[in-house]
Amino acid sequence: MLMAKSFIQKFFPGILCLAVVTGSVTASENGDPLKMGFIPMGSSAATVKRFAPLKDYLAEKLGKKIRLESTKNLKTFVARTTRGDYDIVITDPHLAVLAADSGRYEVVGRSKEDLVSLIVVNIDSGFTSITQLSDQKVATPPELYAISLVGRAYLTSNLSKPPRYRVYPNHDAAYEAVMLGKIKAGVVSTDAARRAQNVGIPLQEIASTPPLPGMAVLVSRRLSAEQRKKIQQALVGMDTTAAGKNILKTIGMPGYQMADSQTYEVMRPYSNMVKLK
Repeated sequence: MLMAKSFIQKFFPGILCLAVVTGSVTASENGDPLKMGFIPMGSSAATVKRFAPLKDYLAEKLGKKIRLESTKNLKTFVARTTRGDYDIVITDPHLAVLAADSGRYEVVGRSKEDLVSLIVVNIDSGFTSITQLSDQKVATPPELYAISLVGRAYLTSNLSKPPRYRVYPNHDAAYEAVMLGKIKAGVVSTDAARRAQNVGIPLQEIASTPPLPGMAVLVSRRLSAEQRKKIQQALVGMDTTAAGKNILKTIGMPGYQMADSQTYEVMRPYSNMVKLK
């Protein structure tokens, strides 16, 4: 059955923001709230609801109002990140490369849990090995997500004939299709798999990809060095306090550790696969 230990990273839709890039006054200077973007991980409303406690925690630590916003799809989120609409961004590891390359953001941290794509099947499917998935239909979240890109690359390189992928709106939809027998196998995040397991959804893991750096935290270079440091310290220190641990438990995240752009160079081959047009 699903191994709960290395699971994380479901999909709830994530966030919209506005901001200019260089030479403008920062949100903290003109009194406006900081704008925080979180990668779409389900519906927009679900993402905002899930991560509101994290936004509130940071706001308290920084002494600054923060607005958490969400986009309906990942393509819009990536476009808004790339043009510098956010003050704080939490995003997929391969998308962190694009954000850092834009020159508008600095990587300051990462999730403590690695990115792992899980290959799951319905327990009644009869599948016990990925070798049985050659030329079979396999459910995945949207193609821009790291889980999909990494999982597809893994399956394609390990099968005599690639699967026929069926794209679903998000991780939940992908594993629900497997659960309901609409499709026999799926590529899902550890977060989605863990949540499915917690509510008794009958999925079985038959393979997983090698671990890669988890979700990235970036801050806008419009913010002062002092502000960027405060945001980094607030996130990295979350699991050292009772309040922080409680927030992490509430949002289903493992905590954060320091990172920089070099951490995500291993993801560049996947960022090169991203097509926005």
